[in-house]
Amino acid sequence: MNPVKLSRYLVVVTMTLLAFVAIVVLQSKFDGADQKAAVNIVQSTPSKNGRTIVDVLDARHPGRPATWSAATESACFQHERVRASVLPTPTGELIAYDFVVDINGPSIHPGNPEGEEILRALAELPPAPAAPVSGSPTVSGSPSASASAAPSGSAVPSGSPPVTASPPVTASPSAPAP
Repeated sequence: MNPVKLSRYLVVVTMTLLAFVAIVVLQSKFDGADQKAAVNIVQSTPSKNGRTIVDVLDARHPGRPATWSAATESACFQHERVRASVLPTPTGELIAYDFVVDINGPSIHPGNPEGEEILRALAELPPAPAAPVSGSPTVSGSPSASASAAPSGSAVPSGSPPVTASPPVTASPSAPAP
């Protein structure tokens, strides 16, 4: 074989392999970020009553922390399966609560019957106690400064009404800004 053709062939094969490795590494970074975001959504998105899934798990299994994990269901649609595993007693069997999270919504759906029970219980919890008000409200220069900081989303178990996040509360100035 001609050495010029061989070197061209090796360059093409090497570049193809490098491109493939770069794509795989980049995709794994996106998947990891989506999984981290999905766990955060499940743990921190409040329902209309101000409670979170973590509150329900704490009420159902007091003193037993949940172990959180996530796996990609669909990278194209950004659907992640989040699992909260709880050991109810030291000798008991591990209970897995699965939730399917749509990152783009964001919305939370049950991933198994145990996850559906948790979402139903979330709607039945009493409202969270109101946060104490201290001093006068702080007014920012931008009217929408705090609107993007609050998480939003919905949890929709099959056969029950959606559980959506409360809208952010912003302080309004007593006098119009100049």
